[in-house]
Order: sequence, then structure tokens, then C-alpha cells
Amino acid sequence: MAEPTRESGRARAGTSGPPGRLRFAVQYLAYRVFSARRLAVLARFLPARSAVLRERYPLGMQAPEFARQVPADLRSVAGIEKDPAAEAEAAREPLRSLFDRWPEADEHIHRVGWRNFLRMEPVIRETQRRVLALNSRGPVTAPAPDDDPEQLTKDVLEYAHSVGLPIVGVAEYDEKYAFEPRRGNEVGDRVVVCFAEQEYEVTQSLPSLAAYHAAFSTVAEVYRRTELVTEYLRARGYRARLNNTEDQGVVIAYAVQAGLGQLGLNGQLLTPQFGSRCRPCTISTNAPLVFGKPVDYGIPRICDECKICVRRCPSGAIPARKAVHRGVYKAKIDPARCVPVVAAAHGCAVCMKVCPIQKYGLDAVLGEWERSGTVLGKGTDDLEGYWFDGEYFGARKRPKIPQVWLELGPTVYAEPPRDRR
Repeated sequence: MAEPTRESGRARAGTSGPPGRLRFAVQYLAYRVFSARRLAVLARFLPARSAVLRERYPLGMQAPEFARQVPADLRSVAGIEKDPAAEAEAAREPLRSLFDRWPEADEHIHRVGWRNFLRMEPVIRETQRRVLALNSRGPVTAPAPDDDPEQLTKDVLEYAHSVGLPIVGVAEYDEKYAFEPRRGNEVGDRVVVCFAEQEYEVTQSLPSLAAYHAAFSTVAEVYRRTELVTEYLRARGYRARLNNTEDQGVVIAYAVQAGLGQLGLNGQLLTPQFGSRCRPCTISTNAPLVFGKPVDYGIPRICDECKICVRRCPSGAIPARKAVHRGVYKAKIDPARCVPVVAAAHGCAVCMKVCPIQKYGLDAVLGEWERSGTVLGKGTDDLEGYWFDGEYFGARKRPKIPQVWLELGPTVYAEPPRDRR
């Protein structure tokens, strides 16, 4: 790929001059006409396109287990650093999802991204239909009285890998991680956490329409594959419920408890194999599966040394310093600066794109740390550079977000030139 130049990216992307004004006029009209409800109605008449994922781990293959020894200077805590007393106090206040607390933002995302939702809403609708149909059925047989938990867990994980879920783990259900009013929908005290990998190459083009569609396609596919695991548990005689987006609650907490990764500074789960370039789905079950255990992968300390996502976030939504929020020691993302950019810039996810664990894998990142005491890729355009609104921004330059974006107004986002995607 040719090196990016600093000439007018918006001109090359075709968004300046009369064509650009026409695009804005169309977008403005659509913003006023469409709503989340109207898009959902219109999508009923559109066919659902099946997801085709190009994955590095073919069906039947488990993602390699992380075996590298974490350097002593990067060790901290297994899982997530917490203040148990503060977490217990926070749990007294019901947990609500972001869009439940801020419905205007959800509506804005649909209006701005109407083209994306017309393409992907049929897939989402079909996925939701399958979830509802699946959850209306119960176990097909009685469980074997002599089911050994260790062997049952091994069987379930092997089956999950065989249907294309490279990362799977088991955690204990915890009511404080459930969103209101979804508490009480669980059917057991176990949560099976499943991940499907998002396509590597297209993710490196974030933020872009192609990467946005890849994310939706991966979500649809992880539900389809997790549906098979749900049916498998029922065939073994146990209750199992495939959770939809709201029922899943705080998936990161369950994934960490299952030993699948740790919380990153960007507010996302970072797995050793994929970073945050994977999409989750969970199952509630009463099967006596063996719980996983939190692991210290060295990720919190790597994030403290890295902070690329903090510096490269287009809207400055990620704080550099951590604080206790609902009992968890974390960098609390500012939704007022994050969500509007997510809406305008095809899901944004720059924080995913510039994460060295996402791009290179944790094994390579720790290897570079041991060799040089530096974060792999930090300060390079290869990791930190990205196209944004028709212009390329290298490691030393960051976009300026238009105020109208932050005010949830109608916007037009310029894709990268075709030869740079």
C-alpha cells in the first residue's frame, strides 16, 4: 500500500464541492425522515444477508492458549482491580444500560447511520427472531445422573470450538452485573461466555463502512454459533437460555471471571489472542459446568505504559487516569464525547484499531517489552495512523471533531479514498 499523503483527503474522497453538498442534503433529509422505529419497519421488507467471516481459526479450532510468562514488572492482579466495599454499595443502585439511560443517543445512531442499519437491520432482526424461538424451547431429555462436571465442561467447550467459537469460558452468574429490568431472566447459576473473531484485515481499516459491517456480521454469526451450543446443552438435559444484547449484562465482567482476558484502558475486554477484535455472546444455564478463574495477563500494566488509545481517540473520550467507578478501578469513558463520534464515523472504534494487543497479539507485545522495555508499535504510523472523515492522520496528528457531531446533529462522514481502504 502506498504511503498516505497530506493533500486534501476530503477532496480525494469526493466530499468537497457540489457532490459533497448533495450528499449532505441527502443525509440531512434522511436524518429528518428516518427514525429507529421507521428503519425497523422498512427493514422487514429487506432480505437478511448471511454473514461470511474470514477467520484465522477455522471451524473446530480453538484459539491457542496463552502460555507466555508475564514479566514481573507487568504483573498486577488476576482479573480486574476492585474495591469490594464500593462495588457492594454501588450494587444497591440498579444497573442500567447506556441507551436505557440515554435513549436520544440510540435514536441518533439510527438516524445518522440509516444506510448501515438498512443493510444490517434485517440480519439483526433475523438473529433476534431465532433467539426468541430458541428460548421458547426447554430441555429435550433429562440430564444424566452421573454427569461429571469436569467431563461435561470439556465436552461443552470442545463442541463450542467445533462450531467456530475459538474462545469459550464459564463464569458464575452475578445479579449485580445484570441490567434492569432484565434481572430474573437467568435459568441457572452459570454463564457460558463465547467469542467469535472479527475479521483481521478489515478491522485494520477502522473507522470504515467495511469494518462497521464486519462487526455487525460477526455479532450475527456469534449468535448463530452460540445457538448451537445452547441446543447442545439442552440435548444433554439442562436448561439453557441464549441471552440477547440486554440480557447479557456486563459481559466483560463474566469474561474476566472466566479467565478469557482483562479490562483494557479503552473500556473493552482485551483477550490475549485478539485484543478486543472479537464479539461476545452468552448462555445462561443450570448445567454443573466448572468455573474458570481470573488470570493476570499483564494487560493493565501494559495499558498503563501504552495509553495509545487515550492519545489517539478522536474526541478525547478516554481519560488517562483510572478511578473507582461502581467499585471497579478503570478509565471511565465519557459517553458524551464517545457516542456522537461512534454514530457519525461508522462505529469509530479507533481505540480498537490502535491497540497493539489487537493488532499484534499479547504474546508479541510482551515479547517486545522483554526485549526493549517498549510497547510494540507505539509511535508508528503502522499502528497509530488511521483515516478519519476523508483525511489521513499519522501518529502525531489527531482529528478535530466538529461541534455539530457532539451536539447530535446530522452529519456526513467521508470514507477513505478507495485505494487506501
